[in-house]
Amino acid sequence: MRRFSHILSFLAVALFLLSAGSVAKANTVDPKSGYGGGGSCNDPANPLLLSAFTGDGSSITTFNCPLDFRNDLGFDIGSLTMTILTSFLGGPDSLSCIIDPNQGPGGAFSLPAFNTAVHNGSSCIYSGAGPLPNNNPGPSILALVLVQPMAPGVLANGALFSQQWGYPNEEFLDPTTGQPLTELKVTLAASPAPEPSTLILMGTGLTALALRRKSLKTSATRAA
Repeated sequence: MRRFSHILSFLAVALFLLSAGSVAKANTVDPKSGYGGGGSCNDPANPLLLSAFTGDGSSITTFNCPLDFRNDLGFDIGSLTMTILTSFLGGPDSLSCIIDPNQGPGGAFSLPAFNTAVHNGSSCIYSGAGPLPNNNPGPSILALVLVQPMAPGVLANGALFSQQWGYPNEEFLDPTTGQPLTELKVTLAASPAPEPSTLILMGTGLTALALRRKSLKTSATRAA
């Protein structure tokens, strides 16, 4: 009888530990936000307008699926900042930001303009040009380019991009109930891409500065 009592006590402790582990796991799920190319759950003929998500932000009610946005700001974008205004479980430190090239229905996706996602508080900053990272939780697939950006690292005026809030097991949870949120208020802020002429001037200036430093160094060596 005493042995049976010990077994019951052991099972009770084991059940408690399993339950505690499950709760901890649920509370440590990091919500993930991903930027990608066009192709999404909303009507592809009527993408959301970037200008509507500035200032006080707008509400997002579709999760775990990319939403199409159009750059309607009238200028080419060099970097894009997405900020979440709604509180979520884990807070800003738990947010993950990724470039997600595998967005789009049926495994098709467009070519994202940016290749780098930087986490800064409750914001994700997307920018950069170059090879796309393989950090999407979905399977690797071949690209179907639907919307070609003007140049790598530049989201052209009128071009499409997608933004997804939440992934399987990486959802945005209510901080009071632990249940998935049904609404997020977010902002999208864009920085203009440098004009080609500006880049040329910058390159010329840097070259001239390098030559000037080399000339000064040569003069100093001769003087010594």
